[in-house]
Amino acid sequence: MNRSAGIAALVALSASIGILPGHVQAAPDDVNVSLIAQDQTVAGVEDAVFTISLLLDGEEVRESTGRLTTTVTSYRPVRNRLEVHGVIAGDMTSVVDTVELPLTTNGSTDSPVVEVAVPIEIGRRTRDRLQMSATGLYPIGISVLVDDVAVASITTFVERLPGGRSEPEADTPLTVSIVGSVDGGPTLQADSTTLVSPADRMAVTQLLTAVDATSGTPLSVALRPELIEGLSRSNPDDAEIYTQLSLADSIDVVSTTFVDLDPTSAASSDDREVFTNQLRLGEDVLGEALPQTTPNRTTWLQDGPLSAAGAQFIRDLGFRSITLLPSLLATGSVDDVLLVDSTRLVDLDLPNGGRIEGLIADPLVADILSNASADNAFLSAQYVLADITILRQDIVDRGEDMTGRALIITTRDGRLPDADTLASLVDTLGASGQVSFVSVADALATSRVALADGRPVNIGLPADEDPSPSNLSDVMDRAEARIAGFVSMLPDGDERPTMWRRVLDVIPDQNLSDEQREGYFAVVVEETQRLADSVAAPIPTVFTLGGRDSSIRLSLRNDSDTELRIRVRLTSSKLRIPEGEQVVAIPAGTVASVEVPVQARTNGRFPVTLQLLTPDGDISLAPPTVFTARVNALAGLGQLVTGVALLLLATWWIAHFRRENRRRLEGVADTSSRHPSGEPSPRTPG
Repeated sequence: MNRSAGIAALVALSASIGILPGHVQAAPDDVNVSLIAQDQTVAGVEDAVFTISLLLDGEEVRESTGRLTTTVTSYRPVRNRLEVHGVIAGDMTSVVDTVELPLTTNGSTDSPVVEVAVPIEIGRRTRDRLQMSATGLYPIGISVLVDDVAVASITTFVERLPGGRSEPEADTPLTVSIVGSVDGGPTLQADSTTLVSPADRMAVTQLLTAVDATSGTPLSVALRPELIEGLSRSNPDDAEIYTQLSLADSIDVVSTTFVDLDPTSAASSDDREVFTNQLRLGEDVLGEALPQTTPNRTTWLQDGPLSAAGAQFIRDLGFRSITLLPSLLATGSVDDVLLVDSTRLVDLDLPNGGRIEGLIADPLVADILSNASADNAFLSAQYVLADITILRQDIVDRGEDMTGRALIITTRDGRLPDADTLASLVDTLGASGQVSFVSVADALATSRVALADGRPVNIGLPADEDPSPSNLSDVMDRAEARIAGFVSMLPDGDERPTMWRRVLDVIPDQNLSDEQREGYFAVVVEETQRLADSVAAPIPTVFTLGGRDSSIRLSLRNDSDTELRIRVRLTSSKLRIPEGEQVVAIPAGTVASVEVPVQARTNGRFPVTLQLLTPDGDISLAPPTVFTARVNALAGLGQLVTGVALLLLATWWIAHFRRENRRRLEGVADTSSRHPSGEPSPRTPG
């Protein structure tokens, strides 16, 4: 574990200060030297020679008429990867020997190519040969001098083979997979225009160049689907790039979301459905753009913090593994990964007790490639080869072999290196015979899980990540509802919903601010409002209904060049609308008459409200229009009421007369039965 801990320390150091392969400090400042060719090994015999070719550039060299020489220094062979990267960073091992040699140029005065033929010695010590007495990987320092003044210098590595051997020993190559992404910001802008940035365009053209230059070497690439789709609708030049990409047949396309989304954030903020839809959309776009390949869910490239819930979500989506990029490792969210052999798989523990395999993109190789450029492409490739040479030697020294191993190489953030670096890398590593290139799917299939004390290495993940506050869900809900409503107005085949949905598809990009998302939503509102404004409602007026059952006739105008469907809603407390709301189609550029059957509940004047809405979603197309209805012709009902009232009145009078007559008769009978004195009259005896 000490070796691994040392490597981990170096990763942390290089991440903070940066390792810049290529040009070591030159004097004067305008002189540059580039390594363009070299022998990677030198035979383990006396007087063997290794050759290095340099491209010199700078006015000091071009105008020089003095003596052009070089000093070549051999340093103690490096013993581990820590020392390899120390040398790359300028921390040289101890000096073994130095020789001064003449330089020969190709005759070019603008940018001369100089060749250095360096003879070595093993068992003796002379002034004109470079001492390399031990077997191993030697750092080699080269300084270019004009009249004994150093004007440029560079450092590379050369392996001295074992005694008597002129070719490297054939051995099982280490499986290597080149993995990377071609990413980009949204090409669809908030003003609904398409803009492909120069950097994003260059990334795609570099990929195409790399595919051609690497002669069918598998490149496992996560292409940003939104960027690829944007090329197809940007301009003729970008459309040509899109066409060239569709012809590429050696790209192993790794599935990714349409725009940039993080699964851990999606899982913690409950945006799983958005993420899933984005993944499907991305695969559909890439499937159409690259008909000669099929996007696959072999691995998910994770460059930010990873939670257990996020890893579970990735596995639930069907991914076989997660590639842990160096930028993720630098966050510290995954413990102990830097202590694990990067040529083996690890098991990532999941909340439900399951696991998903993890691929560790080698952080040390990533450090080299992250600082590579077209200017130092070949030298960067030599540094990667030196690192892999020592890595392989470490494995052999432990009594192990290359079986069940795979090395995932990429940059720190997972972006694909430039085309020159990739071409140099493939040529250099391929010529060494130390590696074999495969797709990431094949690397996963042949690799075994790392063991610690005889048990598979399990990496724990944090339970969850606190979601960053975002308006994503709110903006998405509003945009989806508005788009769905206005789509229901349009006939099938109309192209406008396609653009609206493009805006909807871009909104989830995690690199957008809340204000930028609102800007995209404003585009949806503006575009759909144009459609709403093309529908003209009748002006408020007073109308008369001629009876209990009648109808209201409305004139609706469509000022657009497309037939539109709208929903008509009439409401009034004094009216009944038997057929309810109606959805009507208004031809383009015409006025349509809409007749709405109604039933009046009463006479008089009362308001009637007209609303014009989208067929789906209840989105108002215009402010409500209020009419005045007048109903005064309910004759049958009035006569019936009057008749009933008269009948009730007559009945009351008849009953009244009967009660009065009965009362008078009862009064007369009572008077005649009384005696004049007031006493009761005597009864006649019966």
